[in-house]
Amino acid sequence: MLQAILAFILTGILGSWIAHAWQTRSAKETRFFEASKEMYGQMAAAADDLSALIGKRIYASQRICLTAKGSPLFDAALDAFRKSVIEWNERLLSIELAIRTKFRDSHLYEFDELQSDLAHVTLLLERYLTADDDGQRLMVLRRLRALRNRFFEFTQQMMREARLLHRQMHFGVVVNYDRYEIDKMSTKDLIKCLFTSRVQAKPIIRSPSDFGLPVSVGQARLGIYE
Repeated sequence: MLQAILAFILTGILGSWIAHAWQTRSAKETRFFEASKEMYGQMAAAADDLSALIGKRIYASQRICLTAKGSPLFDAALDAFRKSVIEWNERLLSIELAIRTKFRDSHLYEFDELQSDLAHVTLLLERYLTADDDGQRLMVLRRLRALRNRFFEFTQQMMREARLLHRQMHFGVVVNYDRYEIDKMSTKDLIKCLFTSRVQAKPIIRSPSDFGLPVSVGQARLGIYE
């Protein structure tokens, strides 16, 4: 009778512990997935915003070069260009902040170089506006095409990084059994590899939430009104 009671108690405790561990794990995975989903949306939106802004700026610049001065359409093209410059300047800080805080591979210094090239092309365009020089106009068009390609490559890298996060969310992280990534394996995986492999085991797939790090007390927001 006593053994049955002890078995019942132990089974209940073990069952409760397993259920609690499973629920905790499930809640952690859900929180991580939702946070990753939100970050993916922000990264994709940042790339889309940058593409739209630079596309409008370059198109407006090209339109000036391709519209004859004195044409009824020239004033409209010039007005569209001025507005695109203002819009770019107004949103520049938010774009830089997104690149700095949300992306790892799309480095900010590359964006700084692109901005410098954009400013130089704009200076050349302003010079063309004050002089009737067809050579200057053709040079501006060449620079704009080159700049368009560089911005395309940059935004493409932004989207590539966002898609990697999307794949991580849905398919996990591949960890190779080698000296470079073995420290990313769990103890259970290492024990399994110890008995199942000779030199190198097959890669394993771990949940991305396994790699999260807690914050320190100094970094934590311990008060709701902090």
